[in-house]
Parts: sequence; C-alpha cells; structure tokens
Amino acid sequence: VLQVPTRKLGSLPLLLRPAALRGRLALDAELEGSIAEPRATALVTLRGLRASGSKDPLDVESKLSYVPARGRVEARAKLARTGAEVLDLEAVWQGDLLRAARPAAGAPPLSGSATVKLAELPLDVVPQLVDRQLSGRLSGEVRLEDWGKDARLDAQLSSRSLSIGKLAIERLDASAKSDAQKLSAQLTLAAAGGTTSASLDANMRWGQHALPVLERQGIAKVSMRAFRLDALTPLIGAYVSEVGGLLDASGELAVTPTSTNVKGEASLRRGVLQVPAIGQRFSDIEARVDLRDNQLRLEQLEARGTTGKLRISGSARLDGFELRGAEARASIGEREKLPITLEGQALGDAWGNLSVRYENPRQGSQRVVVDVPQFHLLVPENSGSGLQSLDESSEIRVGVHRADGKFVPLAVQPLEPGGQVEEGGTPPRPMVVEIALGNVTVERGRSVQAQLSGRLTLHSAATTELTGRIEVRGGKLDVQGKTFEIERGVITFDGGDPGNPTVTATARWDAPDYTVYADYVGDVETGRIKLRAEPPLTQDQIASLLLFGSPEGSAGGSDPTAASLAVSVAGDTAAQGLNKALDDLTNLDVSARIDTTTGSARPELVFRVSPRVAAKVTRAIGTPAAGESPDRTFLTLELRLKRAWALSALLGDHGASALDLIWRRRY
Repeated sequence: VLQVPTRKLGSLPLLLRPAALRGRLALDAELEGSIAEPRATALVTLRGLRASGSKDPLDVESKLSYVPARGRVEARAKLARTGAEVLDLEAVWQGDLLRAARPAAGAPPLSGSATVKLAELPLDVVPQLVDRQLSGRLSGEVRLEDWGKDARLDAQLSSRSLSIGKLAIERLDASAKSDAQKLSAQLTLAAAGGTTSASLDANMRWGQHALPVLERQGIAKVSMRAFRLDALTPLIGAYVSEVGGLLDASGELAVTPTSTNVKGEASLRRGVLQVPAIGQRFSDIEARVDLRDNQLRLEQLEARGTTGKLRISGSARLDGFELRGAEARASIGEREKLPITLEGQALGDAWGNLSVRYENPRQGSQRVVVDVPQFHLLVPENSGSGLQSLDESSEIRVGVHRADGKFVPLAVQPLEPGGQVEEGGTPPRPMVVEIALGNVTVERGRSVQAQLSGRLTLHSAATTELTGRIEVRGGKLDVQGKTFEIERGVITFDGGDPGNPTVTATARWDAPDYTVYADYVGDVETGRIKLRAEPPLTQDQIASLLLFGSPEGSAGGSDPTAASLAVSVAGDTAAQGLNKALDDLTNLDVSARIDTTTGSARPELVFRVSPRVAAKVTRAIGTPAAGESPDRTFLTLELRLKRAWALSALLGDHGASALDLIWRRRY
C-alpha cells in the first residue's frame, strides 16, 4: 500500500511530473504480486492543475487498475472554479501492457478501446499547446474501438474560441470516421474573414496495424478563401520562425490504382516567411500555382528580402499520394542582390540563377541535381571572425567531486543519430546529391576575386561521402596594393573529411623586375604556402620584396627626408590595410605599424611569440646621413620580465647591436 498525502507538484522530482505543471497531488495505491507479474490499483487526485499562464485550473480524479492480462483507466476533470465537467475519459485494454514492445512467443496481441468526451476543455492547461501558442476551449467526442484487432474510429471536435498566437479562429469543426476499409475526414475553419474546408475519402487498411495505411484509392478536396497562413505556425514552428499571408485555393486529387488526377489552382498574397537556418526574412511574397495533368506547377513566385528580390518557378509530379519528382528554378537580378546568411553568419550579397531537380523513383536511390550556371557572391570586407564553434570543448569536463575530493567523470548521453533504424524497420533510402558549378564568382571588395567551377557528388546512406573537385579558373588577391593573379587552383574531395579537402593553388605577383609565385599544396589543416620568384630570390629577399618593394629592402629613392615624409603621410593607412590582410591570411599574432619615436617614420612588422616574448623587424627609410649608423634593417627581440620591466636585444644588418633594460610606466 502506498499513500501520498496532498502535496504540491513542484515538490516532486522532475522524473515524476512535468516541469511546467502546477497544482497539488494525492495518491492512494495498492500493489500485489511480483515485479514480473504485478497487480495494481491506484487513485490519483489532482487539485488546481494548471500550466504557467492558465486561467482555468482543473480538478482531476483518475482511477487505474492493472493486471498482466488487462487494464482500465478512468479520468474525470472539472473546472476548479465552477465544478463544470470538461473531460471524461475511459480506456480499457487486453494484453500485457508492460511487455507490449516485446511480446513473448504465443502471447495474445495488445488490443483496446477508448472514449474521450470534451466539453469546453481549456487547452492552456496543456504545456505543449501553450508552447505552440494554442489556446481556447475544445469540445467533442472521440471513440476508438477494437484497436489492435479491427480498429474503428469515430471523432468529432469543435471550437468557437480557439486562437493561434494573435489569430482568433472563429469556428473550427473537424470529424473523422473509419471502418474496416474506408476513412472519411472533414475540416471546416473560419478566421479573420477567411474560410477553409477540406475533405478526404480514401480506401485504407487498419485492422491490427497501430496506424491506418492509406491505399491507392481516394479523393481529397480543399477550398480556401483568404486563409491566413499564420494559422499553420503550430505545425511548422520547428522549421520557420514567421509565416504569414493570405491564400486562395481550390483543388481536387483523385487517385485510383492506375492513375492520378490533380486539378486546381492557388494564389498567395502579401506572404511573409522567415527561416532561422538562413536568417533571411522574405516579405511581399506573391505566388501562383496551377494543378493539372498530375502535376503541380509553380508559375511564378516573387519575394523580397531585407534588400533585393527573388524569383522562383517550378513543378512537381505526383504518383498517388507520393511525390515522385520536382524541379525548381531560382533567379536573383544583378540590381536586386539578396543578402545571404547561413546559421547566423552573414556570407554577403548574391545574385545569379540556379536550378534544382528531385527524383524519387519507386525503387533505388533518391536523387537531387543542383545546377548553378551563374552565381555571384559579394563578401563584405570584415576581419574574418565568425561565430563561436559549438563543437565539444576539450577544456570542459562533466562529472562530480566525491567526498574524498576525487573528480569522477560522468558519461554524457549523446543524442540519437538521425535516420537510425529500429529493429525490424526499413532502412532509410540512400540519396545522391549532384552539384554542378558553371560560372561562380566570389568577390571580397577590391582585395579578393575568384572564378569557380566544378562538380561535386554527395552519397548519403548509412554513411555520408563527398567526392569531386572545384576548380579556380582565375581571380586575384590584393594585399596592400600588390595584386596576385590566381593562375590555377583545384580543391579535391576524395570521400574523406569534407571539411578538410586537398588544395592545390598558385598565385602570381608581377613586380617591376621580378615575378613572385605563392604555391599552396596540401589539405586545409596541414597545407603550407611556399614562395618562389623568377629570377630566383632567397626567402628573405622575397619577404623584403613583398614588404618594402625591393629584395634589398630599399623603399626606393635616395632622399631620406622625402622617403620618411612619404611614409609618415601614408603609413597609418598602409599599416591598417596590411594588418587587415595579415589577419585574413594567418591566425598568428602579427601586426604592422609605423614607428615615429626616432624622429623619422620607420615601418615595423611585429610578431608576438607569446604573452612575454615579441619579435620586431624595423626598416629605416632612405640613405643614412653622415654619422648615422649604416644599418637599415633591425631585428628586435623583447622579453617581458615583470609588469613594468622588459629586456630588449637589437641586431642590425650591418653589425649594430644593443642590449637594453627597459622600464615603462603606463598612465
């Protein structure tokens, strides 16, 4: 015997009650027999049951009786304020409920019947409906008979006070009825001056199945007038954050064992759609759809983004109630560029056109073909920083500290992978995605431009494999006024990690007397850039040529005053541009600046090895004056000893050297 006196639901462990429910619970239960063969009866009383924000709490009484061969549940719910009954539930079953998932050999199958009667039941007492912005009262009756043997359903539901978010549903009537071979369902809805009606009459098989299975024989009809799409928010809220617009439609789908006949038309006005995955909000959506000859034709869809405009057309082929194929074409005008955002990261503005074709044969792999004949992406000139990765951090440990102080890690239960096949279930059908790139151009201000083409193939089944290659047919890379022409480049995906392809690329910069080549060979993670020049130069000379315009390091000109003045005037802008290029090209702590502490401007390249150690290369501009050190290039190594103290060592290219102990005071 187990008795629980009246206590608040919030005081119970979360394992025993929904976190969003409030109220008081009392329990009186009796348990007999063994754990393997229990016999139980229970009386559960709930007072003031409500969810957060509920206006009408309920008083609920429920009785449960269970033996291994059968069971029964009864429940009654009344409004706590008035005592009016709003719910009456009775359910009985035959068979061992505890072993229903894995019945023993020879055990009788599970079957049962249930009746639910609703009389102005407030929906806001159900937390899941509140989360989907559903509220109001629901009336009706649902009868399910002989489920598991020869299932039959008879249901009628209605509401005159339903609301979805800020949309009030003035009238909702829904009904469904089935026998051994047929299913009939009707829906009527009126809201904000619009009406919708739909019906379905189809042959089916239910019998001992858990759910009915529709056969290839039936008629579906739908008629809409000024239907507000925001009424669909509870159904598609997991995929879109905003949907709206007015839909006018009429259509009929007739299916026989040998044919499919679709006819009808639809139009959308003042549509709105926002998808979180791409972060783009489309408004002023206008669309026209025509249905005939077993095809759905999207004659034209136009949508405006934050800026720019998108146009889509396409069609779909039906085979019974299944989609056998579809194709779509999208275009964005050059003067109507759209901002492209992926998972919160702004990629830039785009224009161009593409087409997508989907094939779903009755047998074999599903196939998606994406053709991009022309596409331009204009990337903003930012610092290259992105969103924080949500990958598992090696610096975070999950566990507990025992009484003896020892930390014990706990295994974190992973999410079940998508597409997992249950025992005895049908494995997911494989899918092949083919992507063809024709003329794809990526531009980043005036600093980067690349023309891409290529083909990729993605095989998705039990595992996912990406193969193919992307070719860089040309382009340029501008680093502080030095334009590198991209001669060639190939990105190869060989079926391994798609985030770490093999890259082979060569870029060329033509100086007045030299040509510098930058070669990249290797994968994304371990590849390195190698520099070479024609006529041949050492790596130091190439670096000097790139930084100072001369392999000997001279910035040009014999007048040190004029050279120094030129660097002083343009140095700050040049240093900022070079810092930006360095930040984009490397993750190292490298910066460029102009030093004016010696009385003349000197360009510097600073590399911070660690928080305490820094290396600095400084170039003196022009020809040394009489009595001045002949050294033009200096290497400085600085070791920070304490907060204000540092040790600095300087070496010049003509033998100059110095060792200084520096004390700095920052105000």
